[in-house]
Amino acid sequence: MIAMIVATHSTLCLGLKESGEFVSGSHENAYFIQLDGNGVDTFRSNLARMIEDVHQKYDTVLFLTDLKNATPYNEITRHLISGKYPGDRLVSGVNLAMYIECALGSEGADDVDELADMALFAGRASIAKLDTAAFAEGPEEDDEDL
Repeated sequence: MIAMIVATHSTLCLGLKESGEFVSGSHENAYFIQLDGNGVDTFRSNLARMIEDVHQKYDTVLFLTDLKNATPYNEITRHLISGKYPGDRLVSGVNLAMYIECALGSEGADDVDELADMALFAGRASIAKLDTAAFAEGPEEDDEDL
């Protein structure tokens, strides 16, 4: 099984955890870490400790972050560049659909690249704009009922 570490600014990761558990139950392979007011150095230290702890139980980790090129993403990129755990992967832009899909898909999964692709697909597929133009005209009247 593949572990997931969701790393975000402030409490977004905790909201994803809570909402994800509401929709799909808890997932023992999911971990959450936030960059908070304690600063980047504390985040970096906590992240490094979490990565080591998670790798005691799992061979690979899929990281999900909120923003590309922001601190959680950049700190995880440092980890990936180190080459210590070459199987780990990173996907940015996490949303609830992406998290749930990965949480459910990671149970029994052994291909982290396939899971990362699943994350990208789920995240993109869940973003839509409702075309309200069809509602502007109102419902069609049925002349036969008159």
